[in-house]
Amino acid sequence: MINLRKKPAPFSRMIALLALLSTCLFSHLANAESNDSSQLKAVILLKALKYVQWPAQTLTNNTLRVCMVGKGPINRELKTLSGKKLSGKQVHVIYYEALKKTDLCHLAFINNSAAHQFHELIRLLATQPVLTVSDIPAFATNGGMFELNESKDRIRLVVNLKATRASGFLIGSQLLRMSRVIR
Repeated sequence: MINLRKKPAPFSRMIALLALLSTCLFSHLANAESNDSSQLKAVILLKALKYVQWPAQTLTNNTLRVCMVGKGPINRELKTLSGKKLSGKQVHVIYYEALKKTDLCHLAFINNSAAHQFHELIRLLATQPVLTVSDIPAFATNGGMFELNESKDRIRLVVNLKATRASGFLIGSQLLRMSRVIR
């Protein structure tokens, strides 16, 4: 007869403890990697914005309104910009679950959680002076302006030149040389 109340052998307990510890360690490392990736994307975006010229009369009150659409790890990084100055403009960060009014934003960062709204947002913002940015794969090839493309442990900016020009943006040649450009 098998005794179901028998205590597990010390070896079995050790294996279970190691499995639990490794799960905790790997989830912590994955979270740290995600945070590092988000920080790097935010830094790349901030540096890129120095080479972007908004259409005339867009930034009239010295405010740059950054709209975050959907939830994502980069939101925390972008939120830290609120109240700071970027290229002489006061940054104001706003969060939206869904973006309906385009006149509130100068830059719209579309998170993966809002990917289901992607085509609607691109259509809504296509001719507006709103810089569309995302880390959604193939964002730039599908009409977005700036894509923070992550592949092979590298983050690269992809610029859709046709989309930026259609909305009246001028992108500096230095940025275009450092980016992958879609014409």
